[in-house]
Amino acid sequence: MTGFQYAISGVILAGGKSKRFGSNKAFIKVQGIPIVQYLYNQLRVLLKNVNVITNSPEEFRQLGMPMYPDLIRDRGPTGGIHSALENSFSPWVFVTPCDLPCFSYKLLCVLAGAIGEAEAVCFTNAGKVEPLPALFHRKALSKLILFMKHGDNSVHSFLDFCNTIHTPMENYTDVLNPEMLSNCNTRNEYKKLSKMLELR
Repeated sequence: MTGFQYAISGVILAGGKSKRFGSNKAFIKVQGIPIVQYLYNQLRVLLKNVNVITNSPEEFRQLGMPMYPDLIRDRGPTGGIHSALENSFSPWVFVTPCDLPCFSYKLLCVLAGAIGEAEAVCFTNAGKVEPLPALFHRKALSKLILFMKHGDNSVHSFLDFCNTIHTPMENYTDVLNPEMLSNCNTRNEYKKLSKMLELR
């Protein structure tokens, strides 16, 4: 465990409906286990507290991971961030979607190293903002509540609304690669990313 194990809690967003994928993406297999379990294991390398946000807890109960639901439904990842910040006892929350087959705890290490006087820390890749995974400070909660009142569900827009530190992935090519941020919205994307993992 690292020195920031209590300063940061981890949250895996698994509340989506996976319409484009055709089944619950949280249970696709990575290294022989459900991807949500894989992500949980990766985050537990560094963090004491890791939770899953899901609106169908009965599907996840057999995995034995701590869970809680979206407090505001049908707001996508923004609603998940809201629930994560409302439920967190840590100053910072690391939020990741559940559909990143190439995810590594090294992503968290790099973002945690960039923490400063900010409300959020995220990656950029070739100049493009990557909204998730990202770190959010609890002081961003009041801004998020105001943001959501205007009906905007875009995490990208919320990061613009916050005091955000942008961390270029290309500055960390010794430990990171862009595939770590690639999600799988469709089965074809999942197959492609799975093949990349096999070739490593």
